[in-house]
Amino acid sequence: MEEVASFCSRVGLLFDIQGKYMEAEPLYERSQAIQEKVLGLEHPDVASSLNNRVELLRAQVTAN
Repeated sequence: MEEVASFCSRVGLLFDIQGKYMEAEPLYERSQAIQEKVLGLEHPDVASSLNNRVELLRAQVTAN
């Protein structure tokens, strides 16, 4: 499952870089949900996923 989370995060990042925020958001959400379930809430990778989502929201606000 960690591979799926990593894949979702990477594809989300590609969309994010392209400014396709609506496409990136569900992938980041899925990655975070998988990591929380597999690794637990206190794992650093979960924090990284949360940071990706925060940065995405920041980019959306800036773009609008």
